[in-house]
Amino acid sequence: MTFHKIIFASSENQYHIPSETVQVVVTSPPYWDLKNYDNNINQIGFNESYELYLERMNKVWAECHRVLKSAGSLFVNINYRRNENQLLRIQDDFIRQLVKLGFIFQHKILWHKPSGIPTAGLRLADRYEYILHFSKNPQFFINPETSFNDYKNKLPLAIYDSWRIVKKAGSIGKQFEHPAMFPDELAQRAIAIASLPNETVLDPFLGSGTSMIAAIKSQRNCYGYELNLGYKPLMVHRLEKEFGMFGNIEFVEK
Repeated sequence: MTFHKIIFASSENQYHIPSETVQVVVTSPPYWDLKNYDNNINQIGFNESYELYLERMNKVWAECHRVLKSAGSLFVNINYRRNENQLLRIQDDFIRQLVKLGFIFQHKILWHKPSGIPTAGLRLADRYEYILHFSKNPQFFINPETSFNDYKNKLPLAIYDSWRIVKKAGSIGKQFEHPAMFPDELAQRAIAIASLPNETVLDPFLGSGTSMIAAIKSQRNCYGYELNLGYKPLMVHRLEKEFGMFGNIEFVEK
């Protein structure tokens, strides 16, 4: 019997999770000064300097390092951010932060988005994002037998440095909105390649509940942190739609 816990609090302090109990962290953190997730008081990256954004993200990464098992992995979905005429390479700043904290940078996977959003003017169309893979130690678990059919030949997942995953546009239902949902399949792949059934997954920025759904489908335990309590109805809606029930999911509110 797996357990699943959604914690409505900042993941800058993950005191709910014992040290070295999580096998894989998979997350799509907020970009700096891009999306308003309707929690302006404490929201990481909104209405604060880029330096403070990185400082707060560093606290999240430090907690992820603490809770990860020795053979655990961290997957971060992120891209660069263009602010007026300034190009912020957030992925490079994250790499520097995580390596300084003791993580080992393993792979930079390209998420190929065939359904990317068109761009106007002189900018190139956005058709990819990065998935950064880190391990806690040089010896880490990878399941090379996990495979998928993105391209012509079906090969083990560990062979590819490019994942072709279609991103669905829009919100889930007319009554729910979320500004930046990432695909279920992205979370499922990271979970499949870096963990086994009954091990534990963490998403420090759960959002609409994607990583939780992927973990349940994969027979994994899961912790999810989400600062915005307003997303709880959306999570419940998605969980009911996927599984018909959510009785074994614990909601922790401050």
